[in-house]
Amino acid sequence: ADPLLPIYDSLGKFAGPPARMPIGGRNPLASINGNKDNNAKKWKVLGKVFADLEIVKDLHLATNFAIDYTNFNSKDFNPTFSEGTQVNAVSSLSQFSSSTTITTWSNTASYKKSIAKHSFDALIGTEFILTTSQNLGAGRSSFPTNDVNGQQINAGQTLFTNSGAGVKSSLWSQFGKINYDFDDKYLASFTLRNDATSRLASGLNTQVFPAFSVGWRLSKEKFLQHDKINELKLRYGWGQTGNQEIADYATFTTYAIDLGTAYYDINGSNNTSLSGNTQQRIGNPLLKWETSTQSNLGLDFTGFNNRFHFTIEYFTKKTKDLLVQPKIPATFGVAAAPFVNGGSMENKGIEVEAGYKMNFGKDFSFNIDGNFSYIKNKLTSLSPELAFIPSPVSNTLTRNLEIQRSVVGLPIASFYGYNSLGIFKTQDEVNSHAAQTGKAIGRLKFEDTNKDGVVDDKDRTFLGSPIPTINYGFNVKLDYKNFDFWAFFQGAGGNKIFDFTRVYSDFFTSPSLSNKNVRILNAWTVDNPNSSIPSLTTLSTNNDT
Repeated sequence: ADPLLPIYDSLGKFAGPPARMPIGGRNPLASINGNKDNNAKKWKVLGKVFADLEIVKDLHLATNFAIDYTNFNSKDFNPTFSEGTQVNAVSSLSQFSSSTTITTWSNTASYKKSIAKHSFDALIGTEFILTTSQNLGAGRSSFPTNDVNGQQINAGQTLFTNSGAGVKSSLWSQFGKINYDFDDKYLASFTLRNDATSRLASGLNTQVFPAFSVGWRLSKEKFLQHDKINELKLRYGWGQTGNQEIADYATFTTYAIDLGTAYYDINGSNNTSLSGNTQQRIGNPLLKWETSTQSNLGLDFTGFNNRFHFTIEYFTKKTKDLLVQPKIPATFGVAAAPFVNGGSMENKGIEVEAGYKMNFGKDFSFNIDGNFSYIKNKLTSLSPELAFIPSPVSNTLTRNLEIQRSVVGLPIASFYGYNSLGIFKTQDEVNSHAAQTGKAIGRLKFEDTNKDGVVDDKDRTFLGSPIPTINYGFNVKLDYKNFDFWAFFQGAGGNKIFDFTRVYSDFFTSPSLSNKNVRILNAWTVDNPNSSIPSLTTLSTNNDT
């Protein structure tokens, strides 16, 4: 907030910015006071009942029914006020309530048996998940008082609004798993799932997902038995999983009545209007499961009287039929873009973990552990009709600018924009640079990436990935009698970040709704040519932000 703005004026009321103060924005204490009676409340109920029956020795039948219920209510009152240039002449109230119920019913049969050196256990079952949600909202404006006792929907006199919706989705699955163990040395497991979802297209919404794993406990072999080796296991796994997490009813083209765009005086009488529908979403009746296939090869070691452990694993994960929303031309209207199965992606990398624990006498012990992972992500293909996958655009977070884009060969959601080459320091630099609207001494210089002599939308390029290529962690734990000390450190690297706050803190050409960062005192001037912040101005046409 502006440090020059007092909390109260000379009359003891909340102060607001005067007309000549360049930085706007409401007095933050006044805003807090005005919102003090607003609230949002959520409560949740979780519960389950189950039964397990052993009908014959080692054969169990089980059933489990669970419910997850969430209720949410909120109230938001915007009072009238006059604080300097900050004025709100019409009060408003909006209230919203919603409820979501998730019920899960599963039934399983399991059997476990050991014969000589052979051991196995098996499981088959079904699971049904039903999710239902509904919401209701209402609002009015022009309330006679700001008093909390008058903040009731019935007291509003203008702009009556209401909204309501309900959705339902379900997932029906059958599955089976068998584990096998021979002589506690050779291990195998196989799983099969059949999933059917209501969110995908009829006829394409059911898919089978298999998985298996094998393991060899080398430490059980005579040729590797050693007093320094407690456990040594080599393992390999392969499996498929599906993703159906998209909007409900995405396969259907949906419509809704919209007071703002679907009421029209179609009779030409100039005093009546007829209601109509607007298209809300473009459906895709061909949507199918997004499928990920992953394999991993790992080695586990525990030794030195179980004091030291070490794990290393290499993995690859390939995802096909990505569920994405492409960018559509504005000529399609206000409807949301359809979901499509639009491409494939690959992740591969390595994970390492190691730890050591030690006891010193009966009172003191310590444990130390560390982990490290490397991952490489890239988009490997796109459907012929897709040049790229756009990222969501938000007025709040990105000011309606596309700051990320996914293309083949690069990581998903890579940052996409203009590459800055620094700041123009001399008029000769300005003259020799490509045509760039608003270019001048002290302004940012943008790269002409396609070398056509003009800096425009075609010169946007990829500026890095938000996905870390490395992640690491380290923790230590010390115990002494009844006292313990524990510390954990973690980090990530190999990625970029997008610091949107700089738009507000480092420029005066941005919306002046906040105070500025102290960095701005080091902005570019003729006497300070090496700054990374352009010269201060309120009139730049260079689009520095």
